[in-house]
Amino acid sequence: MIPNMLIFLMPFFALLLKILNWRWKDFYYIDHFIFSLHYHAFGFFLLILLSPLQQFFNVGLIFVLAAIVYLFLAQRRVFRRSRLRTAGKTFFLFIFYSLLLTMGLAVVIIIEIISMPG
Repeated sequence: MIPNMLIFLMPFFALLLKILNWRWKDFYYIDHFIFSLHYHAFGFFLLILLSPLQQFFNVGLIFVLAAIVYLFLAQRRVFRRSRLRTAGKTFFLFIFYSLLLTMGLAVVIIIEIISMPG
């Protein structure tokens, strides 16, 4: 159910990117959506790589730090902005998307509770 939620939230991630980069007329929504696909593919790949290590220690912090660093580097490469501007956009994007993920997770939990038998 969680991977479905992440796939459902990809267009919203792209919309957040579009809003944060609204002055750039060279990039359309579809460009931001493709960026979103690449970022989420990296996230899924990272989860696959870190899942065997989960038995030995908590990999949540590693995942979050790697996701933030990758998001910063990818935005810097694609949008070619200064480090400071890219860091600010990465911060806001990560915060807003974390809020969306939290709301999505709450919806998934509610759906799972409602669909429980008995």
